[in-house]
Amino acid sequence: MPVTPDSARAEMSGETTMLDDATKERCRRELFETEEDRKSRLDSLRTWVKDHPYLTARTDDNFLLRFIRTAKYSLLTAQQRIEKFCVSRSSLGDGEPKWFENQVLDKDAYDYLKKGFLYQLPGTDDEGRLIIMVKFGALNPKKMDFDMLFRAIYLVFDMLLIDERTQINGINILMDAQGITLSHLKPFTPAVTKRCHGVWQDVYPVRLKAIHYINLPGFFKTFLDVCKPFLKDKYKDRMFYHNKSDASTGIVPRRMLPTELGGEAGPTMDLVDKTMERIKNCGEEYEKLKMCGVDDRKRPREVIEGDCWGMVGSFRKISN
Repeated sequence: MPVTPDSARAEMSGETTMLDDATKERCRRELFETEEDRKSRLDSLRTWVKDHPYLTARTDDNFLLRFIRTAKYSLLTAQQRIEKFCVSRSSLGDGEPKWFENQVLDKDAYDYLKKGFLYQLPGTDDEGRLIIMVKFGALNPKKMDFDMLFRAIYLVFDMLLIDERTQINGINILMDAQGITLSHLKPFTPAVTKRCHGVWQDVYPVRLKAIHYINLPGFFKTFLDVCKPFLKDKYKDRMFYHNKSDASTGIVPRRMLPTELGGEAGPTMDLVDKTMERIKNCGEEYEKLKMCGVDDRKRPREVIEGDCWGMVGSFRKISN
């Protein structure tokens, strides 16, 4: 669905956007959404946020629907994920606030993105999904700042989540492993990897449909196998390995791929520049997200046995 001026304004204001008939049908079929349920869940979740004084979160429809749809309309799951989302952005003890600070005018994070290690491919694939290209080999491992790396990553994903289609059709990741060395992987200790996967799997309201790895060297495949115990089964099943770059033309439509991978979308750096421009136009969104947080002094600390989402700390059960 093309983004019209009206839908773009709605996205930036936090309202829900217009969806085409195919996307609406997928929402009904895969997420079991109805007009009545959507309104009911939005009202319930909005009330729940306001009834928890230790929690500060946005209550606009666009934001809340990210969690409701990712949870496939389970209100309890949406509540848990919103709480963890706010904790991850603000709690010094249980979260990763360094990954989310200074988002609006973060020149260092912008400089990371300008290197071309993470950018959005234009348009959507045949399933209506946005595609993100990742190329860690574009970074100099000797100058890689781990916290800044993830600050740049979440700048992109916070921008993508504005688009209501991502809540329904989902996102695919195409990771080009060309240029990756053992030095790139050195910071990813088991403890760090667990934290990263925890935020991604249990916190962020993203429908990740597939990760395709191309140009995959043997040592990187071994690294990915070591990481698998930290992944939930559904994510393990969505990882696909390809040894050569030409596999990308069978994964992503040529119209979306950069010229360097045999595509028709133009040079990589042009696509990087377009992604940067989209990010710079999302200042209002980043400002709104800054309000999401928790007051650790007031937050209940009841431990849920077996609950672990990749960070220190556990979360209380949340009533429906």
